Amino acid sequence: MALETSSSSFDKFATQCNQRVEKLVRCAQLLGVENSSSALQLLSGISDEITELEELALAQREALSRDRGVLQEMQDLVSSAEQTRRELEHVSQNMPPHLPTVADSGIASSGAASKASSVSSSASHDDEVAVLTGHAPDSRQPHAQLPTAPHDPVPAAAPAASAASRKVSVATAHAKALPALTYIQLAEFSDVPKYIRGRLTYDVVNIAVDELNKAFQVKYKLIAVPRGQLTDAEIKKRKAYKAQEMKDVEGRHFVTDHDVRMTSSLKLDATGRSVLTLLRHCHRIREVHGGGFVRYVIQT
Repeated sequence: MALETSSSSFDKFATQCNQRVEKLVRCAQLLGVENSSSALQLLSGISDEITELEELALAQREALSRDRGVLQEMQDLVSSAEQTRRELEHVSQNMPPHLPTVADSGIASSGAASKASSVSSSASHDDEVAVLTGHAPDSRQPHAQLPTAPHDPVPAAAPAASAASRKVSVATAHAKALPALTYIQLAEFSDVPKYIRGRLTYDVVNIAVDELNKAFQVKYKLIAVPRGQLTDAEIKKRKAYKAQEMKDVEGRHFVTDHDVRMTSSLKLDATGRSVLTLLRHCHRIREVHGGGFVRYVIQT
């Protein structure tokens, strides 16, 4: 038993001695490395490779950072394109039946109306000459060279026709000057705060604009007609319009809540009043109270 114990201790001692001998041999091998040119070249090459690897890793980090920025820009672009697509889809699905009049078309229609009026007046002049002369004038001759009227009696229908022509031309001129509200643009409608817009839609608002314009047309078309051409009922109605005027609306075009109820299909219920609030917010109208009426005045 004692022999086995001593043998085990000797083996451990021998192992420790061998390990220390290996360490001493390794130290002896490394002792002259600093003077070895091949070892220095090898270490220098290893250092250069480590430097290159560090530069490559730095370049990879920079490229990764740039790619992250480009990815974020692409994601923002995709989000913007998706928002634009939704807006265009909304516009295509909610295209209003009433679009604002383009200025060019207004100029073109004005020019066409002026030309038509000129042609109409020329035709009326030819008709009067035909009545006076008993034969139609030659269209190839200018009006300055028309033949002199003979001594035949003038038919009684000619003055009546001329008066009717003048009445139509006066009514047409007044109709062109009738006041009207302009439509709400889609961008304006989108910018209206939600608490004002509520559940109103773009189409509902502009349909209400049409109904208000009906009230303006009925009122100011009647006011534009000369008094001598009005019936007793129309004269009474015009006096009622005049009685609605007050200092705060002097020189302004307006209709009252009573006019709206009587001459349009716009109901002044909760929805109708929401529309009027929106029109006030968009500076189309303003309200003036007084004398038992609410006046809706066109903003200019």
